[in-house]
Amino acid sequence: MGSEILADTEFSVVDDYMRSKWPDLVQGLMRSTLVLGGATHRCYAWVGVHSGHGGAVEADHFDKALEGVAVALQYLHPGSPEQVEAARAQIADGFRTFAGDHRKFFTML
Repeated sequence: MGSEILADTEFSVVDDYMRSKWPDLVQGLMRSTLVLGGATHRCYAWVGVHSGHGGAVEADHFDKALEGVAVALQYLHPGSPEQVEAARAQIADGFRTFAGDHRKFFTML
C-alpha cells in the first residue's frame, strides 16, 4: 500500500528529473517503441502513466491494495477483535516504515 500511495510522487520526481537533465533522452524514448505481450508501447510510457503528469494509475493500484488488505483481514479469527486490531497496527507500522525509507531514499537521490 505504501508503494502505491507514494508512487505517484515518486514517478513525478523521476519524470521531472529526467526531463530537466536528459530532455533529449526523454524525447527519444517517447518516440521509440517496443513490443511487449504482443502490443507496441512507447518506451517512456511506464514513467508517463505512473507519474502525476500523465494521469497516474497509482490511485487504482492503491484501491486494489486496500481491497487486498480487507480480504486478508477477513481470514483472521472472526471472534477476535484484538487480532484484527493487532493486524491493523502492524499494517500501519509497515506503512510508516516504508514511508520513512521512501523519504530517505528520495532525499538522498
